[in-house]
Amino acid sequence: VPVENQVIWMDDAEKMKNCIGMLDEISKQIIILKYVEEMSYKEISKIMNLSLHNVKIRIYRAKVKLYELMEGGEVHGI
Repeated sequence: VPVENQVIWMDDAEKMKNCIGMLDEISKQIIILKYVEEMSYKEISKIMNLSLHNVKIRIYRAKVKLYELMEGGEVHGI
């Protein structure tokens, strides 16, 4: 992998980490459980004491917020 691509990837990873830090606590926890800890929706549901449907909705909303933050746009609801 070219060095330029590695640097871009590292910058993106750092930016993603910063953006996750800007999320509300519940969104942050759910994103970490899903994508860092690689837990299933069902496992997250049990840990967070939320319905499976609610977990899916919260993950979707958190991903939308992250996308907006990564793009440098204004985020509503944070």
